[in-house]
Amino acid sequence: MLAELHLLEYQQAVLEYLQEFQKKATIFQKVELAEFMGPNDPFGYNDKPITDDLITDVLLEYTKCTRRSESTNYLQTLYGEGSQNSQDLMH
Repeated sequence: MLAELHLLEYQQAVLEYLQEFQKKATIFQKVELAEFMGPNDPFGYNDKPITDDLITDVLLEYTKCTRRSESTNYLQTLYGEGSQNSQDLMH
């Protein structure tokens, strides 16, 4: 099922490419139609799903970058402004 979904997404991308080509092609302007990359082209579409580990790593990095100060502020309200406990919990 997943392979079919990826192939469907690829076919939709090809269709969008051809539709954009049709919009730009006029009798006054010559537009070259370049070959669309294959579904397994590693330098193009690359029909390989990302792994669960990669998703986890990205989410952890996002959380670390965006939520650390918010978490620190919240812990300080629980334990007091300069509490050693709040600093220990963050590390």
